[in-house]
Amino acid sequence: LEEPPGNIVFILIADRSDRLPITIRSRCQFLDFPLPPRELVIPWLTKQLPPDADAELLLAAAGGAPLLAMDYWEENTLQERMRVNGELTDLLAGKADPLGIAARWKTLGCAILLPWLIGYVTDLIRLRFTYLSAASGDNGAFGVRKNTETLYSDAMGEVARKIDLLHGYHLFDRCLEARRMWEDAVSLNELLLLEGLAIDFSGDFSRA
Repeated sequence: LEEPPGNIVFILIADRSDRLPITIRSRCQFLDFPLPPRELVIPWLTKQLPPDADAELLLAAAGGAPLLAMDYWEENTLQERMRVNGELTDLLAGKADPLGIAARWKTLGCAILLPWLIGYVTDLIRLRFTYLSAASGDNGAFGVRKNTETLYSDAMGEVARKIDLLHGYHLFDRCLEARRMWEDAVSLNELLLLEGLAIDFSGDFSRA
């Protein structure tokens, strides 16, 4: 990478470029491949899936990634993802035991669970902003809110209406910190990490 010979070109592919060492990043030109527009993905995804599959819901669960949405269908992952979403909503509303839920999460593992937690909090914050925009008379917020809510329950919508944004960002930081700990640690007590996250989600979600 420091002195490529002749006409050699190295192409490096990474889905988490932030994890690359700075000594590599400084020697690279970056070409980002963003998620394809939803209005283009839905017709394509609908053709790939059986008639009874909900392309909109699968794409929302996959964070807009079409191939991941296909994996969710083939591996029957969607129901488990929505169950975790419901557990997070119950924790935020103070209606669930964090230690019991963390024990169940342990069966899923951090590799699956942590991206789901990050996605949930991201959508929670996005929903909070769209509700605030709608309250101020921004009609354009309705479409964003409707698309996001296909993945969530009315109970989660209530949490999004009331949650303090500072608390939402705190949860987002905690999820990112947990992912870094899990990725960097040689040996990690996975259950203890998940218990800490579940406790962070439980309690008064409207606090600052």
